[in-house]
Amino acid sequence: MFEIKGTIHHISEVEYKGQKQFAVRLFVLKNEGQYTDYYPFELTGDKTSLADGFEVGQEVQVNFHVRGREWQGRWFTSLSPFKIEGLKGDAPSGSRDEPPIDNVIYEAETQGDDEVPF
Repeated sequence: MFEIKGTIHHISEVEYKGQKQFAVRLFVLKNEGQYTDYYPFELTGDKTSLADGFEVGQEVQVNFHVRGREWQGRWFTSLSPFKIEGLKGDAPSGSRDEPPIDNVIYEAETQGDDEVPF
């Protein structure tokens, strides 16, 4: 489990992928130190609602897991949040404290041969 503080740079709308319409949402955090870094978090399934109520420019703390997986000989890494908190006491009503998930199962069989399973 990891945590990082920063400013929300981007929040996408929920997208539905594959035949089973798997929900995916991108959430990008900007962290300024010696260098400016951008961290793209992948919200999936019922976790897509974790970003509800937050706005671009808002300072937050994100608790997340680093996930890695192989698919068709290619390797992918993703940052999977399980908790997003507004800093300075301005947490939106949509924020939730979620328990960590040990494993996320991606159903590659629902995807076409040219699509990645997320």
